[in-house]
Amino acid sequence: MFKRYGAILATVALLSCSGDGPSAATFPTYEGQVISVYVSSTGFRSLVLDRDDVTTSPEGRVTIHVDHPAGGPTLLRWAHGGLARWDDIQVGQSATVWTNGIEMRSLPPQAYAERVTLEAR
Repeated sequence: MFKRYGAILATVALLSCSGDGPSAATFPTYEGQVISVYVSSTGFRSLVLDRDDVTTSPEGRVTIHVDHPAGGPTLLRWAHGGLARWDDIQVGQSATVWTNGIEMRSLPPQAYAERVTLEAR
């Protein structure tokens, strides 16, 4: 009996993880204006957001790592739904970021992006 319920729970868990966007367990979400876009000396791409929900600096900023090996591939999209490219990210642009892990505590905090949605300028 317990084996049957375990199989049902495993099936429900797998089905709930499918889909075309961040999973329900994805956290946290950042929204703000892009204030820096750069590629590190090791080739890792990152952007810095001035967060909408925090008004003090540097606490109001967050570094978002895009396509970093520790975070996996990042989906870049326009707000209207089309695919975006790394070269489309510009300083001054509004962005929404879903992460795929914990926020690393530093100043500014850092996170790995699962998806970045860009507003057209």
